[in-house]
Amino acid sequence: MTRESSSLPEWMRKDAEPVRTTLYWRVSQWLGRQWWCGGAWRLVRDRPRLSRRFPRTYAVVAWLLAVAIAFYLGYKVIELYNLIITGAV
Repeated sequence: MTRESSSLPEWMRKDAEPVRTTLYWRVSQWLGRQWWCGGAWRLVRDRPRLSRRFPRTYAVVAWLLAVAIAFYLGYKVIELYNLIITGAV
């Protein structure tokens, strides 16, 4: 039995990853090389995400934060409307 040749491109047949060219990848590589934030950037980048470690807690906190922001913005809109109506602006 002979093995059929693959129709995949060369970079997909190799075990190495292809060269990444996204903006996030370029910025993360640049930040990793900087002496002033290289270590801190690697710590933040390599830690597990809180949403994966504590999914329910993360969801509850995110929901409460969204409600708080919505109430605050609603309050500011009503306050601005009252200022416009009374002519104090």
